[in-house]
Amino acid sequence: MIRGPDTQAISVPSLPIRRRLRILCAGPDLKSVRRALKRSAYDVTVAVAGKQAWRSLMTGFFDLMVASLGLPGLDGIRLTERARLIGIKLPAILFSEVGDPFTAEERQRLGIRAVLERDCPAHILMAAVASALAAGNDSEACWIN
Repeated sequence: MIRGPDTQAISVPSLPIRRRLRILCAGPDLKSVRRALKRSAYDVTVAVAGKQAWRSLMTGFFDLMVASLGLPGLDGIRLTERARLIGIKLPAILFSEVGDPFTAEERQRLGIRAVLERDCPAHILMAAVASALAAGNDSEACWIN
């Protein structure tokens, strides 16, 4: 309640507070990906190695993980598998230099929403991110190249 000019109480509806979506970006070779995500106003946590990414997953809350298949120490596949094993059902976008190494069943089981080439155009990355965030853990995975 606030007071108007005539000192009567005026009811002001409360607006929902929207938080910025949090994305874990894991991979030393994903600098352009990190920049694109930050420009799009996502809250981005950076991990350059697999163990660092794992610690971030264990201590924080994320809406999406983007990771390199070539992540040092604990690659993107093992990172995604470990998260699923302990109940973290986080949608993931993985970056590969060799195409999509997964079967449809593996992508579904691991929550992989897209496999992208590391140097994909920003608009393809952002479309995959929007799709993964909208779908969460309930839809089929896809391969966007």
